[in-house]
Amino acid sequence: GTMEIQNADGTDTLIFRGIGRPGDYHDFFGDAEVLVMKVNFSGPGPYVITTRTGALYTLLGGDMMTSEYKVPAGAVGKLVISAYDPEEKTLEGSFEVFLEQIHGLPERPDTLRSRDGLFRGRITE
Repeated sequence: GTMEIQNADGTDTLIFRGIGRPGDYHDFFGDAEVLVMKVNFSGPGPYVITTRTGALYTLLGGDMMTSEYKVPAGAVGKLVISAYDPEEKTLEGSFEVFLEQIHGLPERPDTLRSRDGLFRGRITE
């Protein structure tokens, strides 16, 4: 998959979109998966991912949502930015997150867990 990192309207909010293509090893149902995490960026370090800042969607055909997952209330995930180059606007790091399905197809799993996820990307406006 790919990781898109977007600066939200010139604020300090970064939106990470991890996009898995249909048929990737992690998707057994033929749907594209989109993991979304939002952080208020202040430089390298750890960031907490909560029910308000972490979600995963599965999309059929790239536009029809087949399921939605959120970080459960009271649970937290973690996104760690280990390297940042302000001139090149590049970031790299890791993440882990636990998600519960809030709606979707019954054949999709009730929960998803990502451990040892890695990312590298350039911040776009």
